[in-house]
Amino acid sequence: MTPMDWARHDHVPPTRPDPPALVRIEVRWRVLMGPSGRILSCGLYEHPGGVELRCSYEGEDALRTRVERSLGEARTHATAWLAAIKAKGSCTELPPDA
Repeated sequence: MTPMDWARHDHVPPTRPDPPALVRIEVRWRVLMGPSGRILSCGLYEHPGGVELRCSYEGEDALRTRVERSLGEARTHATAWLAAIKAKGSCTELPPDA
């Protein structure tokens, strides 16, 4: 790693490599959200600490993430997230593989 030259005002730090792409295990659920018509989904991904849950609108960055130690714990937590979303109403569950 190159040290920063604090004496130069035009110093540009070296670019960092992009992180590796996430490896998706499965899409746990998808819902069509109320009047907006946007699709919110929850996917499970491989993570060095276990399994990462990622909840996001399709085509956008994650809104919420959480790492669980096992696939079973991740699935249980994903189900709890879905229950919370359904409790607020105004959504329609879609097939996870569509």
